[in-house]
Amino acid sequence: MWAYGTVGVILAVYLSEIGLSNNQLGTLLTLTLIGDSAISLAVTRWADAVGRRLMLVSSCLLMVLAGVVYGEVLHPSFLVLLLAATVGVLSPSGNEVGPFMAMEQAVLAELVGSERRTHVFAWYNLVGYGMTAVGALTAGHALTWAREAYGISDLEGYRVVFLQYGISGAVLLLLFLLLSEEVERPERRRRRAAQHIAPSAASRTSPSAVAVVAAGQTGGCDEEAALREPLLSTQQHHTDGAESEPTVHPEPAQPAGEADSGGGAVAAGASAAVTAGGQGETREAAAKARGGAGAAGGSGGGDGGGPKGLSARSRSIVLRLSVLFATDSFAGGLVTGTLLAYFFQTKYGVSMAYLGNLLFGANLLAAVSSLASGFVAAKIGLINTMVFTHLPSNVLMLLVPLMPNLRLATIMVFLRFSISQMDVAPRASYVAGVVRPDERTAAMGVVNIAKSIGAAFGPLLTGWLADRGLFQWAFYLCGGLKIAYDLTLLWSFSHIKPEH
Repeated sequence: MWAYGTVGVILAVYLSEIGLSNNQLGTLLTLTLIGDSAISLAVTRWADAVGRRLMLVSSCLLMVLAGVVYGEVLHPSFLVLLLAATVGVLSPSGNEVGPFMAMEQAVLAELVGSERRTHVFAWYNLVGYGMTAVGALTAGHALTWAREAYGISDLEGYRVVFLQYGISGAVLLLLFLLLSEEVERPERRRRRAAQHIAPSAASRTSPSAVAVVAAGQTGGCDEEAALREPLLSTQQHHTDGAESEPTVHPEPAQPAGEADSGGGAVAAGASAAVTAGGQGETREAAAKARGGAGAAGGSGGGDGGGPKGLSARSRSIVLRLSVLFATDSFAGGLVTGTLLAYFFQTKYGVSMAYLGNLLFGANLLAAVSSLASGFVAAKIGLINTMVFTHLPSNVLMLLVPLMPNLRLATIMVFLRFSISQMDVAPRASYVAGVVRPDERTAAMGVVNIAKSIGAAFGPLLTGWLADRGLFQWAFYLCGGLKIAYDLTLLWSFSHIKPEH
């Protein structure tokens, strides 16, 4: 988020500096967000199946690529800029884009209980907005200082900022590699555990151990009673947001010759478990090995066969929410952080340091307000918090271009950001609560992709308006559409409560 903040303050100004027209600028930002959406769709769709850490690391490599292209290519063409921004998950808003947020939110929702989820998301957003603010402040003042102290041009300074964006992606890659297995889905962790335990135990299997298995299956070995229990029972989805381990019940007798589709894996897991027990390992470890093998061999609906989809009920809710969030994001895309900075520079002729201070103050206020949102949501509910903190902020958005001077316009921006982001943490918590735990990555992915697609077309319209001297209409449309979104959200979802 620090890296996003540094780029957000300069991206539109940089594109204008290298000769892009307002129309081209808006088009590039729009196509960038569409490309980010496509990448997010691919990453979040397969994240649970191939591993969340792997997908996060891959996304960091794309950040490095974008930083190198924007920082090192001296005379980039429009096509080169577009490709690098699209695959490099550059943020036209200065805030979160790309696949990171969907996976991070899904992980957080599984690691904490429902009663703490909104507060955790609030802290998550506090850190994010806080570091975005610091990034904007750092970039704005560093560029001003470098120009005055060393005489470097603005364009050279912008390229240095993009290079540090690439370096930040490399640092982020190392941090993601340090994440533990707890960030993966439970069934994936069980399968990986089985793959590690079963082969090593099977290598020590002796004929006597196999005989013990046979005796246990016929009731002649009480010591290994766990081997007669079913591989997986129906998983219980609790309201604390986390999945419990499968409950084990006694297995009914099966007719002779009857076997399930995972029989081979069961036998291998059972044999390995008994041998491990003979070597002094615990019965729990043996049962875990058996359960993991069963999950790998007999789970037809698991992530081994591809990413999980959404149930009919969840699909209906998520699609309706996605339409509303896409509308809200389209409105927000009309005045992204980088376009807000561009508006202040073109209208008031302010310095880069002033723009850094503007976005620093705005994001810092957003950070503080996002923390308060958890306490407000506990009092009045998630939907009410999303709506009644968002409505007045949108009225303030309408007032920004109407202010007669720079000082009052800045005050309007600060007042707006002091409440405008209080809906973010409740929104993430609400989405996580209305779908099952095993659907969260997909749901978060769909919602965030819808938001990215909606936001993608905002800059295109703003560029068209700015080219015709109508930049202020981007603010009017932004505030008006967001007010309509708030009222529709309240009417459509106030009666649907989170269940998970």
